Amino acid sequence: AQGSSALALGANFYNHVISFDLFERQRHVMDQNDNRLFPLAYLSNINYIISKNFISFIDLICSSSLIFVDIDHDGIWEQRLLDDLIRKNYQGIVIMDDII
Repeated sequence: AQGSSALALGANFYNHVISFDLFERQRHVMDQNDNRLFPLAYLSNINYIISKNFISFIDLICSSSLIFVDIDHDGIWEQRLLDDLIRKNYQGIVIMDDII
């Protein structure tokens, strides 16, 4: 589901999650206690940045100890991100979803 990666990482409220998206999406989370839907925006530990060029945020990205990558799988953006992380001497953990 769209946004589920950010939700999974944000399930631990000690995590500060920044999610880069190409466009604004309707995001909801189900409250397990009473089965009501709440917008994910109410999860204060998840921030969404809407941008078609996440590479312009490379310094912010490199400040993270963990990067979870789930982007268009053309191989171009994944390689560009990896090249920039290497160039910046990134020392954290990178997890890539559905790579080619």
